[in-house]
Amino acid sequence: MPPLTVRPPIRPPKHPLNNRCAHRFPHTCPARSALSTCPPRSACASNAVAKKAHRLPDQRTTRLTPIELYVEVTKREKRACAHCEKMGVSIAPVPGSIIENGILADSLVVETIIKKYCDHSPLYRQAAGVGRDAGVEISQAALSSFVLKAGERLGCVVAAMKASLLAGDYIQADETTVPVQSRRTKGKNHEAYFWEYRLPGEPGDLRFSNGA
Repeated sequence: MPPLTVRPPIRPPKHPLNNRCAHRFPHTCPARSALSTCPPRSACASNAVAKKAHRLPDQRTTRLTPIELYVEVTKREKRACAHCEKMGVSIAPVPGSIIENGILADSLVVETIIKKYCDHSPLYRQAAGVGRDAGVEISQAALSSFVLKAGERLGCVVAAMKASLLAGDYIQADETTVPVQSRRTKGKNHEAYFWEYRLPGEPGDLRFSNGA
């Protein structure tokens, strides 16, 4: 009979919370220093001698700056020639923006689109979050109009994607139904479609069809 061999016990893997690698701070985050001082009268309890300052041990935490909305006022310089009656006035041009004469800056428009289509956050939730965090009321209709106007600017991108799609020799297509409310079917939803067209291994082109 062969001798029995005792195998060492199998230890379970360490929990991620107990692993130091899980607590490493990202190098891309900027570091801000804050000093926590001792009480003014920090003396030894035994001989009442003031304690000397030694090295400063640090404690690191990751913090988040709350959202901050502000109104940016751009003053356009205006110059005039004192010797010309006509064509003697020049004014600085209006800075370019995604939405002309819009109340939202480009950064806020882009942030709204990213949250809607990348983070799947509806516009009514974004409007409620801005009101809660910044105390500013932005209607869902205003956000919706800004998203639609920004989408109109992407017409050239859509045309380029369509030309690249039609240039391929094999096109994959898929449809997804979605309930939609409209004025044509009051009181109930009708069936609309999302159509996705793509080349194998390439990004897809998504189209919406309102259906019957």
